[in-house]
Amino acid sequence: MEDPKWKKFSKDLSDMLAEREDQYGTAKDRFNKIAEAWSWYLKAKNKADSDLIKGEDIPALMMLFKITRMTTAMSKKNLNDSLLDLAGYASLLYEDNEDND
Repeated sequence: MEDPKWKKFSKDLSDMLAEREDQYGTAKDRFNKIAEAWSWYLKAKNKADSDLIKGEDIPALMMLFKITRMTTAMSKKNLNDSLLDLAGYASLLYEDNEDND
């Protein structure tokens, strides 16, 4: 028997991923753009010559960002939103890893 809370979480996660893709395009495209921007910033700040961050690094880095944000979540809703985002990045990282096998 499926736990109703897990079923809701799974549906919310699926809905969120679909909504983000509709709003911002594919995860891969978004992550590549973020990597370009972050690499540009880090290169300018540190005067580095190579790309420091690649698109495939972004889900893991965003997971770290979300984990950090969770330490300051002031409400159950904020914490649940961060947990949903964290699961979304984990699922995208999993999907990318599966595609690269």
